Amino acid sequence: MFSLFRSHLNPTQEPVFYAMKVSPIGGKYRLFLEFSAEYKKENSNRGLDGYTYSFNDRTYKDVESLWKDPAEDIAPNVQIVTDVYGEKVLKTYTQIPTFDSCDREWDSKELEFLMFDGKNIHLVVMRGGYRIATLTFYEKLLSADKQLKPVFEKLGWPLSCIQWK
Repeated sequence: MFSLFRSHLNPTQEPVFYAMKVSPIGGKYRLFLEFSAEYKKENSNRGLDGYTYSFNDRTYKDVESLWKDPAEDIAPNVQIVTDVYGEKVLKTYTQIPTFDSCDREWDSKELEFLMFDGKNIHLVVMRGGYRIATLTFYEKLLSADKQLKPVFEKLGWPLSCIQWK
């Protein structure tokens, strides 16, 4: 489980800033998020396909659990999808140029999944290709760019616990 095997990237527990790779509002806007913690998991020998983790007593399997039903496209490379618990998830896709079969297997895309676990909003970032190379977890959203507020409203997520900047 995630809680047993996470690699802590922020031992001081200072807030962690993250810039989304793809703008959910379209265009080339850099939208920033602030989280309470960041953890990274990687296994270069066999990948992380099938890796399980949990948030708020909900268990997820790699990114498969976060991407069950495509719901709608809201911007280029941005979709609202549904997770296995019926919650809406904001999914973004970034294509990474590849040069050989190893790149296509391990480093051809990055997916960002901004998700709500019934209590808090988190971000799961998957880097890989045919196989998952790394999973980075950003726990508990503290603040977000105010331009994201209409997107969060569309997702039906609680807005009062977020500081809008």
